Amino acid sequence: IQGEGRLTWAANKLASLLKNPLRDYVVSVIINVIKNNSAWLVDTLNQSLSPYWDFILRTANIELESLPRLARHHVTKADSIVEDEVELVWRERLPLGLNILTNDESG
Repeated sequence: IQGEGRLTWAANKLASLLKNPLRDYVVSVIINVIKNNSAWLVDTLNQSLSPYWDFILRTANIELESLPRLARHHVTKADSIVEDEVELVWRERLPLGLNILTNDESG
């Protein structure tokens, strides 16, 4: 937060203290969402890319037989999506921080 005053200092101090724990929390949530929805992700990718697999493999110079097989225990059921789960989408890399609007000339 830009500006002067105790509130600005306190908000900036709080934001700096919470920056790493907040980042770690968001990363762990994203990892869990990917783990819990792996079958849905694979199904979606297969549906979207199925017409292009031949082109993708030829372009990457990869043979299908050379790829490792995915074990069943690594994939969850596609119908295990939790209804109250929130999907996070980042379109660009931004710092995770705190933005407080103050009722002064700084914003």
